[in-house]
Amino acid sequence: MTRFVRLLFYLMFLTLGTYAVPEFRVGSGSLAVPYAVPLSVVLIVFVSLDAVKRRGTARLAPGLVVATYGYFLSVIVSLLVSKELNVVLAIKYALMAFLPLLASLIAVDEKSARVALACAAITGVGVLAYGAYGFFTGRTGDPLEHTLGYFGVTYTESTRNSDVLYFQATFWLLLAYLYPNLRRRRTVTVVVLSLLLLALLGAIILSLSRGAWVAGLITPLLLLVIWNQSSVRISRRAVWLVLMLGFGIVVGIYVVPQEWLSMVVARWGSLFTLSPEGGNSNAARVALINEVLEICAAHPLLGVGVGNLRYYLVDFQFGAANHAENVYLQALAEQGLLGLVSLLGIMFWVGACLVRAVRYAKAADGITSWILLGLVINWAVYGLFNSLLDNMWFWALLSLAAAYGNWFELQKTARNNESVLSRFGRQRLSSTTNVIPRG
Repeated sequence: MTRFVRLLFYLMFLTLGTYAVPEFRVGSGSLAVPYAVPLSVVLIVFVSLDAVKRRGTARLAPGLVVATYGYFLSVIVSLLVSKELNVVLAIKYALMAFLPLLASLIAVDEKSARVALACAAITGVGVLAYGAYGFFTGRTGDPLEHTLGYFGVTYTESTRNSDVLYFQATFWLLLAYLYPNLRRRRTVTVVVLSLLLLALLGAIILSLSRGAWVAGLITPLLLLVIWNQSSVRISRRAVWLVLMLGFGIVVGIYVVPQEWLSMVVARWGSLFTLSPEGGNSNAARVALINEVLEICAAHPLLGVGVGNLRYYLVDFQFGAANHAENVYLQALAEQGLLGLVSLLGIMFWVGACLVRAVRYAKAADGITSWILLGLVINWAVYGLFNSLLDNMWFWALLSLAAAYGNWFELQKTARNNESVLSRFGRQRLSSTTNVIPRG
């Protein structure tokens, strides 16, 4: 792949922040689009032309290709059963779904994936800063949203859960840079990264997104299970990192205003009740799940069409809803069984590749695969509480995880082939030396 294409690829991740911040986009008003969107379209054109030039010799894992094309087909087929054709959203779904293949064709080595991750981390810090500016000044978004007291980015209706995606992604990406710097004893870098990580933890907590809290608790536990099954030992750096973050959280509890703590405690307590007091949405979510499951049962194969679930939820007892508040139910309801199976196929393939990568890693060399695995698990759990299908941050960073997994799988295949050839060579040598010459 040419340097120009890779530069555009890095630029796409560097401008991911414009997806989160409406003020920094191409165009104005309803026609404004994030810079990352046209860049992704240009990249798809360049990579497609390059694939034609190579005559299909591009190196992609078959599992990823099958799952991606299955998802793409589910989007197209769902249009045939739509009450209202939403072609724009369907194109958006299709383009985002191809990002894992696009990234796998561009980031063909570990270095490329790491540079893209660095670009995403930089823009993520920018989004955090923008969110902090809005939180403390109230000068961004809807003034009414600021009265709710949560930490966000856009501060517009129904964006709280989407905003947490940006904080989750940036947290895992910065963790990848803090970990190796602990060993190198770069004090200033360690302090800056630690403060940013604590700020991101604070942002996730003050987002009041209970789904993000649950995902944030389950993800480390699942990583510990995988770690326990691997041959990698827990290093001193990992222990120091946990202790540092834990100490920072304890200090933060004593420093932050009391009303913030009271708000967080009350929100956490609402996880375990169906009472609607204080804006608790648990009862509505349970009812929504039952409603969507009935819709899925009535349209199991093809779904109701991309962007059409809202038309079946206009009479929902808690008020009209736009989506299922669950990425898996959303895919099943709108794109049918093929959509759900394909989405799970992409995520499972990526997760399985990363699990194999972390088990293969000898020590800290596998930090990139560990971080990407953590991010994928985090979003797989968070998807139980929010729909992610139309979010470019989800697809873009999932594509980097896919590219890393594809690179690892190809490396593993090459090593296996090399091993087979080596054994075959030894067998031929052995059979040749054992031949008794005639005469």
